[in-house]
Amino acid sequence: MNSWTGIGVVVRDPFFDTIKNGKEQCKFCVAVDRNVLDENGKTQNDYINVTAIGRVADFCKEKVHKGSVVSITGRLRTWSYTPEDGIKRFCSAIQAIDMNLVTIPQKAVEMEKE
Repeated sequence: MNSWTGIGVVVRDPFFDTIKNGKEQCKFCVAVDRNVLDENGKTQNDYINVTAIGRVADFCKEKVHKGSVVSITGRLRTWSYTPEDGIKRFCSAIQAIDMNLVTIPQKAVEMEKE
């Protein structure tokens, strides 16, 4: 079963384009907390590419921007390509099936700053 669920912070404004079937596509990246501290005591993050199509892309256009905290449910997609240098490259992204904005209580934000 190919299922992925996560909560992350959008690291840059979403990019929109139209795919072959005429539907709008949204692409963005989220930082997801690893729950692991580095040598300086800071939380480490994974940066995960996300693609959304159709109604989920419409939701992104209306609600999502850099700094938004989102919960995403989707599936992992992987593919490869070979550019002109001849070295095969592999990519992965989450294909979002559902997405919601997450509201963080102000008290939690204040605690994080301490």
